[in-house]
Amino acid sequence: MNECIIEAVKELNEEKVIGLTKHLLTNGEDPVEIINSIQEGMIKVGELYESKNFFIADLIMAGIIFKEVLSMSEMRISMRKRNKANKAHSILIGTVSEDLHDIGKEIFAGMASASGFVVHDIGVDVSPEMFLEKYIKYKPDIIGMSGVLTQSVKYMKQVVELFETSGYRDKVKIIVGGNPISKEICKFVGADGYSTEVKEGIKICENWMKETEASER
Repeated sequence: MNECIIEAVKELNEEKVIGLTKHLLTNGEDPVEIINSIQEGMIKVGELYESKNFFIADLIMAGIIFKEVLSMSEMRISMRKRNKANKAHSILIGTVSEDLHDIGKEIFAGMASASGFVVHDIGVDVSPEMFLEKYIKYKPDIIGMSGVLTQSVKYMKQVVELFETSGYRDKVKIIVGGNPISKEICKFVGADGYSTEVKEGIKICENWMKETEASER
């Protein structure tokens, strides 16, 4: 874990984070490790917010810094090189209906991309019908649904139910994430897995794909 990047994110020092990222990528650092460090810094920003030392604007700024890192040409090139060595599994991800929060989704999408997945990010306030439409278009291995609001749970359940009635449910793995999600909520929604922590969520997806590859041998 790169302590310098963690501290730079904690300080909300965008210029320093970008500079350190460029330096590390130039010297062959794994982009996943860099993103892990940035996520660790964002966790610290979240802790400062919870302790009333930071404001909502600081949380938003941390999210902006993360997006800036993901959009860097050096990061994109490094991620493409890394991904060439891996079989390209894919994830369709979106924030469910009536929820406009995207920071958690963006972090998950960025980490998934850096880990070798092809990511189809379909944005926020995504209806069950749109999830199905985009699934039919992209045929991803995994669907990721994000939601921060309590009401998001009912929309996640609606997506799963629509996939069941349409005959696609057994063709795709579904993972859910966000503040209201728990083991009980995951079971209620009908998803295959859940996570409230990005690295754990990525690990779940990677394990699913390893199981799929093993069954195809």
